[in-house]
Amino acid sequence: MIRLAFLLGLITAPAAAQDALTVRAPGGEVLSFGPEAIEGARVAEGWDGSDIVAIRLTEAAARDFGAFTTRHVGEIVELLRCDTVLVAPRLQTPIRGGHLQIHGDLAGAGAADLALAIRTARPCARDG
Repeated sequence: MIRLAFLLGLITAPAAAQDALTVRAPGGEVLSFGPEAIEGARVAEGWDGSDIVAIRLTEAAARDFGAFTTRHVGEIVELLRCDTVLVAPRLQTPIRGGHLQIHGDLAGAGAADLALAIRTARPCARDG
């Protein structure tokens, strides 16, 4: 099981072509943001020695995501890149402050691949 201690976001709105990543709650609320919202994403070691993905957000992204996560504590949310689910963690607490951690079954290349996907996310091409 993958749990979300902290995550990311910027604008509560439907995903658009300029959005790089999207977080979707079970009720359909969507939080989309561009690449400028992410200051960094890297693999780090968790308190138990397992791999985690540590993410740092801009101040504006942290504020908006804090409001989103407060509304969805205890729920499983999806982190999407171009309509593909990267990870679907359960929100453990409201996420404020802009320093986030995704932890769980992220062993080996899983954590590295997730960190890279988040760090290098660019706007998605949309069929028009």
